[in-house]
Order: sequence, then C-alpha cells, then structure tokens
Amino acid sequence: MRTVVGAYAAAPRFEGDADFRRYVDQVLALPRVDGLEIPYFLHDESPWRTFPYLRASPAESRHVLTLLPTMVAGMGAAPGFGLASIDDDGRGAALDAVRRARRFVADANDAGGGSIASVELHSAPLRSAGSREAFARSLREIEAWDWADVRVDVEHCDALTDLPPAKGFLDLDDELEAIRSTRAGMVINWARSAIETRSVAGPRDHIALCGSPDALTGVVFSGCADIDTAYGAGWEAPPLPMSGWATDELAATSSASLLTRGELEHCVSLALSSSRLDFLGVKVCAPPAATVHERLSLLAGNVSMLALSIDSVSRPAALDDLSRDASPSQGGQPDR
Repeated sequence: MRTVVGAYAAAPRFEGDADFRRYVDQVLALPRVDGLEIPYFLHDESPWRTFPYLRASPAESRHVLTLLPTMVAGMGAAPGFGLASIDDDGRGAALDAVRRARRFVADANDAGGGSIASVELHSAPLRSAGSREAFARSLREIEAWDWADVRVDVEHCDALTDLPPAKGFLDLDDELEAIRSTRAGMVINWARSAIETRSVAGPRDHIALCGSPDALTGVVFSGCADIDTAYGAGWEAPPLPMSGWATDELAATSSASLLTRGELEHCVSLALSSSRLDFLGVKVCAPPAATVHERLSLLAGNVSMLALSIDSVSRPAALDDLSRDASPSQGGQPDR
C-alpha cells in the first residue's frame, strides 16, 4: 500500500519550468511519499502535461492520474459532457478525452522514471443528465482499450441531492453497480463524501460500502469545514488541510477542518480492511499567500498525520501476529 500526494492542489504559481521541477522534486522527497496524484488537462499549457518531471521521479514512484479537471472543463463547455452522459455526443466527447489521457499515460510510462499506475475516472455530468447504464457502457469500452498494466478506477464525487452540490454526479450505489461488470476499483475522497452527506459519517459509510464488495482501491484525504474559513465558504471550500497537523499560525487556518486525527484513524482503519486497497492519499490546498516553504511544510505535516494513523492502526495487528507466533501450539507444547 502506497501513499500519494495531490501536490497540484497546494502548488504555488510557477515562474517557469525550474520552479515547477523544484517543487515536484521536493514533494517526492518528503518522507513516506510514494507518488503523486497528477491532474490531467486537455490543454497543453499545464506543466503537469510534460514528461521531464516524471522521468526524473524515482523509478519506484507510482503515480495516479486524475481526469477530474478534464471532466469539469468539458462540462463547462458543454453541460452534457461526461462518461455517464445520456447524450451520445457528450459521452462520445468524454470518451475521446479519456483516449487522449490513455495515450499520455502510455507515453509517460515509456519515458522512464516513475510510472503512472492508475487512472481515476468520474461519473460526470450532473446526475440529472446522466445514468448508471451510460456510465457502465463507457467503462466497458474504456476497459477494452490497451492499458498495459495500468488500472482504471472510479473516484466518487459528491452526488446530486436536495442540497447544493459541489459536483453532483452519480450516487455511489450507481457507480458500484456500474463497475460490477468491470475490473475497475473505487476511490473515495473524504471531503467530497462529507460534502455530499453534510456529515463526517459520510466518508466512513462510503469507505465501508466500497470495502464490503472489496471494490475499494484508494482513499484520498482532503478536509472540509461546515463553517466559512479563510479557504472559503462552509461545505464549498477547496480541500482544507487536516486539523491539528501542526500548532503554528499556518495550521491555525485549518483548525475548523472536520478531518481530525480521530476521523482520519477511523477511516484509515476501515480502508486497510479492504484486500484491494492500493493507495491512501493526501490532497489539500494552502492559503493563497503561503510561501513555497510553507506549502511544503503543510504537505509534509498532513502526510505525517496520515503516516502516523497508518502506523497506529497497523501496529495492533502486527502485535497480535507476534502474540500468536509466540503462543503455544494446539498440541500443548511450545513451538521450537
């Protein structure tokens, strides 16, 4: 099980390629970081669409590519754009975008260095313009393409309910049903599940629901707040850091985050029970005025909290194993 960081969410404004490369290299050098969650943009201006930083990443790095920026941009241009769209043109346009992403993944992995191990897809557009059947059809088509050993996952975004949505895509039940006839796994984002349900119970329930049929392959920990903060309005803000990741002034800006150490440990424990779990991740924003050093400190602090939770949850199991190994055998004689 690896740890990935959606470093693009906390990234500063880059003055050039050297600044970008320096930031990425510093993120990958943080303790316990095994890879990046990389945003895929259809346009070529984004530095994340280049290969040098991937070639330079350690060979053991295994990254995740998320197509959410592409889905959101596509919906902005055409509301019917999406893999779950009931509009044939909108679904076809989204499939073409995924084809281009598949080519990017193949080229990036052929370039050497770290590799993209999985791709996250999403059930856009709004649920009122989409369907489970259309999404399942798209996933089956996509899975039939040559992905080599790259896994295709579905990342759940908040579903359309009677509350104002952030994304408003399909229900988790619909997504689980859509992947049933495929090899795809499910990824849960903590903040999006909390926003959908307006409760910290939402992420727990969603992780447990995906773990029940062993569909869970990843969990990304982003925070959110139920009140307005320096990051934005309650239930609407960009991904907040965890609360309590440090005690300084920078950490105080996220003190209202509902993603506490206790919630983190609870969800890590649930996630680790899934036999298909491949990664846990952190994706958080930084205050606009934060320096590069502060942004790296923020990422390091949040990754450290995740690592401590993983170790805390895993340690009792390891101690149980040691206890069983040291106990007498059934025959009444100690093992020698």
